[in-house]
Amino acid sequence: MSRYERLFPKIVGVYTFDDHKKYEKDLVSRCHSIQEKVAKGGPDWILQSVYNTENTYDLNKDEKFDIITDFIRSCAVDYCKELSYSGTLNHTNTFFNIYNKYDYQDWHEHNGTHLSGVYCLSGEKGSANIHFTDFNNKLNINVKEFTTDNSTTWKEEFTPGKFLIFRSDLLHCVNRHNLDSKRYSLATNFNIQWNYF
Repeated sequence: MSRYERLFPKIVGVYTFDDHKKYEKDLVSRCHSIQEKVAKGGPDWILQSVYNTENTYDLNKDEKFDIITDFIRSCAVDYCKELSYSGTLNHTNTFFNIYNKYDYQDWHEHNGTHLSGVYCLSGEKGSANIHFTDFNNKLNINVKEFTTDNSTTWKEEFTPGKFLIFRSDLLHCVNRHNLDSKRYSLATNFNIQWNYF
């Protein structure tokens, strides 16, 4: 008799918004309208060429993005139920990023929040992917076939309409975007507030 316990797993929820195509073009246009009026955020980002609205424009307050932010919130509720997280979800912010050719995002985490997510808004096939890693694993073990149980890095392909949600301390990055066309994504964060009885 044997059993295997998966201790301290890093769970990434992967969701798909089925009606995404109905809204993609208009929301990309909305991003460009915002870009023309709003200063770029992310002053502490290593690569400064990526236009983003971190701390300069919160999409949670833009009704044109309600269809997406409502979907994101419903996914967060489902994710918390799946992991038996308890408390009240506070959707702290959502911002967008525009990647041009050769742009990337270095390894990072989202300090000060509990859950983070990435929504793939628009991009051609071959757009830069999202990568996750566990730098705590310092062993070099030969692996016959990589799975989520034995990998120290994991890649999720960029597909418009896909939403990824994960603990905010899970390190992630975006590899270099090598297409001539732009890549659009949303980043979002949640806190889980304790309910006191």
